[in-house]
Amino acid sequence: MNQNDMQNLMSVQQQAADVAIHFKFLVYSTYAAILISTAFLALIFWKLREVLDELRKFRITQGMAEDRKARAAKPTPPGADDESRYMPKS
Repeated sequence: MNQNDMQNLMSVQQQAADVAIHFKFLVYSTYAAILISTAFLALIFWKLREVLDELRKFRITQGMAEDRKARAAKPTPPGADDESRYMPKS
């Protein structure tokens, strides 16, 4: 082996080591991105669960208010589109 062959071999080994380092960085950064995304999605679903709980409470309160309103219902006058207002009163 001459000197040029040895230098070429060492440069090829150095390039292979650089590629391995870059590949490890790519793998670890992918894992980090997956973990961050998972944590973010868990936070979003946690907040959505809280919002749905508040909406459920609001719906229950609305239902109770409508029940009270139905119990104390007053007769309403006919609407503007109702044809019964033109009919003779009996």
